[in-house]
Amino acid sequence: MLKKSEGNWYREEKMADFENVCKEAGIWTLKGKKSNEEKYHYLEVAETKCIIEEIRKDITLINKKYSEEEIKKNIIRRMKKVFAWSEQLEETSLPRREEKFREISENYTILCFELLEFEKNEEERRRKEAEFAVNNQVKYWRPIKEQWKLECVSQNF
Repeated sequence: MLKKSEGNWYREEKMADFENVCKEAGIWTLKGKKSNEEKYHYLEVAETKCIIEEIRKDITLINKKYSEEEIKKNIIRRMKKVFAWSEQLEETSLPRREEKFREISENYTILCFELLEFEKNEEERRRKEAEFAVNNQVKYWRPIKEQWKLECVSQNF
């Protein structure tokens, strides 16, 4: 779990156990809570070949500090509202993944990564990721090309 204090993120718990277990392929999710809310929101879900490597990269992006100039230069549309429940991010020149985690870092005070399951089969991981995202209305999730064809995604678009 990560908590924000005075604009900086810190780990509330050691990730050693998580790191030792999550070196495999699987599916994980990120939940977040705003300071004025009791409820956690699902913010992201992803399938990956190595869970801990991807989470480490995302924690780096959550901790990254951006100047206003960096955010505003060369403005282009990076994310749009895809589903009724999804977030629409502001225009920015940052890559989509960076913008997503910058937005999450600014708007949430508690973040929690959770392992959903280990799965070696990539096609199966993608299907399960999409089903979880749709069923739990994951705010910042965006389907990749192959996932648009899945019934659970196409019915909700």
